[in-house]
Amino acid sequence: RSREGRGTLTLSLFRFEYRRELLNSYDLFLADKPTRFEVAKMTGRKFWLKRKVPVPITLDDHNLTQVENNLQQILNSTYVYSTEGPCLSVRVGDTNHTAEELGANIRHALAATVNKLVTGKWNGVTSIVVRTRRGPPIPIYHTTLEPPSSSSSSSSSSSSS
Repeated sequence: RSREGRGTLTLSLFRFEYRRELLNSYDLFLADKPTRFEVAKMTGRKFWLKRKVPVPITLDDHNLTQVENNLQQILNSTYVYSTEGPCLSVRVGDTNHTAEELGANIRHALAATVNKLVTGKWNGVTSIVVRTRRGPPIPIYHTTLEPPSSSSSSSSSSSSS
């Protein structure tokens, strides 16, 4: 929050090697809400590509209970990353989770994401793929959207000579 700390962060992140080391050292980054855009700008494009954009948190020096509640909410949440295309990406777990926990996270994340963000709800979903950091993507659902039916009736024309 102090100007001194912000200057140190700027100098440290100026070199690409430091940013790469920072990016690979942590799974989650937090930024005080008033500085979130500034911090996101300083961290750079690689943080966005790795889905490690700093998450905004409200830091109130006078209410530590609220800070703890905000932190718990962030740690128990996931974030949806959308692109300009038709795809959404949601992180649902990591290697520390059991198969049952991952399954529950996937079901919950799918329901919440489809209900809040997908036009046409489940009718707008064409595929669901589970990805890991290593290994190929695993398709768990795939369908094709039917093209709009054409109501053009074929008419026969007779030619007379």
